[in-house]
Amino acid sequence: MDAHHTAIPFKPEHVRMAQSLVKETRAHGGLAPVDLDWFWADQEAALANPFGKDIPQVPLGAILSGECVYDELGIEEDCWRYAHDEAWRLSLHKAFNDKAESIVGRRILSETPGDPDRRSARRLRGGKRLVRRLVVAHAVGAQRR
Repeated sequence: MDAHHTAIPFKPEHVRMAQSLVKETRAHGGLAPVDLDWFWADQEAALANPFGKDIPQVPLGAILSGECVYDELGIEEDCWRYAHDEAWRLSLHKAFNDKAESIVGRRILSETPGDPDRRSARRLRGGKRLVRRLVVAHAVGAQRR
């Protein structure tokens, strides 16, 4: 073996273990057997001290956002509607969470409607920025004349 190839010794028992896991995974619709209560308890401990010596597992760093719903639910992407149609977005989150909960034991995406006051404030701030840009653009244009 050269420096680019490393031999990893394994024994026939390792092959049997792997074959058993694959068989069990296939029997459960492609899902490996996981004790979800144990996993999530270990996840909490790992998140509390991610670089600790005694953490039971490496913290799961995958954060899911709404982009995952399209593939998982088998629907066409509509990013504009996702961003602007809250009722539709939340219905997608609910459908996604129904599937996720059966797989990972948790509802991953928020199903809580946004606060209308915060949305209005965000729109107002966005409007003020637009007005400022228009004023600045007009002033710059006037200076160039």
